[in-house]
Amino acid sequence: MLTLASLLLLSFFGYSQTVLTDSVKILKEQQKVAKLEESISEKKQKLMQLEQKLIEKTADRDKAIQKANESSEANRQAATRLSDDSQDKKKAKRAENLSDDARRDAKRARIASGNVEDLEKSIQTLKKSLATDEKNLEIMVPKKRAEQ
Repeated sequence: MLTLASLLLLSFFGYSQTVLTDSVKILKEQQKVAKLEESISEKKQKLMQLEQKLIEKTADRDKAIQKANESSEANRQAATRLSDDSQDKKKAKRAENLSDDARRDAKRARIASGNVEDLEKSIQTLKKSLATDEKNLEIMVPKKRAEQ
């Protein structure tokens, strides 16, 4: 009788140890899911910010391109006027200044285009990361529900 009672007592402790281990495992899984959900939320917020920034940068790029085109046209006209009277120092100086303006505006347009491209790459990278996290969450959540 004593051995039966001690056997029952030992099996009870073994069972409670298994239950405790399972509870810890479930708790860790829940923490992983919560952390992943938080990460997804932060990435979605960051994505919205980047997309808004992309709209602004695209508008800035378009303005820079328009300004570069206008400067280039003004430079072309000044060069044409200078070619009509190549000895006029005033026209030469004006053409030189407009050439500098056109060069500067073209550089600004290239930089603005590069900024838009960099932002688009960041958005694509973030979207891929977000999709991966959402896929991982889809995998974890059904597993979590099946255990409960």
